Amino acid sequence: MVNSKFTRRTFIKGTGWMTVATVGRMHIPESLAASSSAENQVPNSSGTEAPRLKVPANACDCHIHIYDDRFPPPGAAKRLVTNARVEEYRLLKKRIGTARTVVVTPSPYATDNRVTLDGVSQLGLSNARGIAVVHPDITDAELKKMADGASAEFVLPSSIQPPQSPISK
Repeated sequence: MVNSKFTRRTFIKGTGWMTVATVGRMHIPESLAASSSAENQVPNSSGTEAPRLKVPANACDCHIHIYDDRFPPPGAAKRLVTNARVEEYRLLKKRIGTARTVVVTPSPYATDNRVTLDGVSQLGLSNARGIAVVHPDITDAELKKMADGASAEFVLPSSIQPPQSPISK
């Protein structure tokens, strides 16, 4: 003989599964379905949700690249990213909750740091810093101008060997 005892637990389990099955077949208008994720949609980011963990106060996004059509890179660039201007980055920054940013010159720009300096300027020196790529023969005046305008750090491209100093010989 089969025990066909019907309890509150079996009722709740059964109605729960029926609800899941019903909702799975429901048609939700696109305008309603897209509205929640469209609010947090950011170009070049697959996510739409805020992080599950709240970021600490003054959290820093420590390595981003800005690509802006106003500053075409020198030469033929193979790895340009579209929709990666400061405006788009601000949307991501808002969603993830960071307060500070380090903007790094993208490799297609080589030693042309205008896009980075502009990005730092738009984000504001109180919240952003830059990492510029420089050539070994850059003048002190050019370094000072960049450092004063964007609090930039300087790195040599990996393809350029720094000059040997008398100490390193």
